[in-house]
Amino acid sequence: MRGATLQDQIGQHFVVDFRGASVGPAVERLFREGRVGGVVLFAENLRDPAQVASLTSDLEALAEDCGLPPPLICVDQEGGVVSRLVEGFTPFPGAMALGAAGRPEWAEAVAHAQAEELAAVGIRVNLAPVLDVLTEPRNPIVGPRAFSDRASVVAEFGARFVRGLAAAGVVAVPKHFPGHGDTDVDSHESLPVVRRRRPWLERHALSPFRAAFQAGAPAVMVAHVLYPALDAARPASLSPRVLGELLRGELDFSGVVFTDSLAMRAVWDAWGPASAVEALRAGADVVLACGGERAQWEMLCRSWDASRAGDLKPSALARSLARVLALKDALSRTSRPPWQAHAGLATQVAEAAVAVLRDRAGRLPLRPGHTAVIHLGWELNPYGERASLARALEACWGPVEECPSASLPDLNWEQVVVASLAWKGGHSQVLRDLAHRFGPRLVVVGLGSPYELAGLPHVDTYVATSSPDPYSVRAAARVLAGHQRARGRPRVRLPQAGART
Repeated sequence: MRGATLQDQIGQHFVVDFRGASVGPAVERLFREGRVGGVVLFAENLRDPAQVASLTSDLEALAEDCGLPPPLICVDQEGGVVSRLVEGFTPFPGAMALGAAGRPEWAEAVAHAQAEELAAVGIRVNLAPVLDVLTEPRNPIVGPRAFSDRASVVAEFGARFVRGLAAAGVVAVPKHFPGHGDTDVDSHESLPVVRRRRPWLERHALSPFRAAFQAGAPAVMVAHVLYPALDAARPASLSPRVLGELLRGELDFSGVVFTDSLAMRAVWDAWGPASAVEALRAGADVVLACGGERAQWEMLCRSWDASRAGDLKPSALARSLARVLALKDALSRTSRPPWQAHAGLATQVAEAAVAVLRDRAGRLPLRPGHTAVIHLGWELNPYGERASLARALEACWGPVEECPSASLPDLNWEQVVVASLAWKGGHSQVLRDLAHRFGPRLVVVGLGSPYELAGLPHVDTYVATSSPDPYSVRAAARVLAGHQRARGRPRVRLPQAGART
């Protein structure tokens, strides 16, 4: 960036979110005056492949018109519960389902297919895979986004995922370094603390990131989590010890370091707009400046002021900017491939991932009959009605009755089938009440974390997909109806199948 101003240099470290499905005045001002380096897209920005391709083209044209390098256009397209691109895109099962399917090569194939779809619409940075090792069953935010509770499994599947994205020209940003899997607090809401000793972190948290770096990951996202064994005062995302001594030093990582969203309360409650300055000072290359225009401009202005005052070292900023620009340069040399969908691969993975975790009453396969279907947690399902278990069962054996759980009448149901999406909290009390009312006639299909089973000792039949996408739901319906065999095995330690308390 010859002749770059201070605003240019600082702005290129910022990736922002914005409202709406087109380039409006607010995001245009962030590029023209804020000189920002890119955007992160969320569901509200995204409609279908044609609209997304048009939006990314407009963003690229805006950056060029502003005399800026090509923007980093980022998205969280993990698969499963975190899927921003829905309409017209292949709904791939998520990480827990990939682990349950048991074939690491499928993680690479799914990532490659995802990357082909992303690249075709102009998105070149995927904030994935999740490399958190799910060692805390009560984890409220990771759950089915993790491959496993075993570091070796996460390392193998995660490295394959990184390679798959890269092979199709999309940057992988593994997250959430140095691990968010051992927390029982959601960093969107408050600051989690992991009180593990350093040897435990080496064995259980860091090894998947080492594997990802060895696989060529050019970037990494750092968590808003406090690890007293690493830094007792600051969360990883704002810690020079974590970013400098550990990540750059011990792990010898030379790629681009992203923060998680600075709008998350884990950092915003304590640092507010100064969190951007603290992240840059700690060694982050890209700050995800989300949370609205006012907050974004406050973060930009604080960072400009800090740079002018010498609070941000010019030499460190220059090295950091060089890393960002090198990544942009590499992406600018790629072209958009033709569009293609990947339904066959998604179906294959989904069918292999379905697991019967409990069938004490021997009810499987179910017989067609007077059946009620209940959906719990559907407000968290990005696929909505497309992933309806009621519709999937009807495709297998004919009409069923979809009912809200709170008003399910005590009719002579032959079976009550519940699709339960356990993530960001569960539905254990509702399911326990239903088990009390309907006994062995209750069948639960778990579409989220299989750890839900631990709180359901009186549920006799539990089938897990570990993902709420339409292909996983259809595969579960086929297992319930006896049209296919359950072959999956979630890669987490679960309570014994027959346990009651």
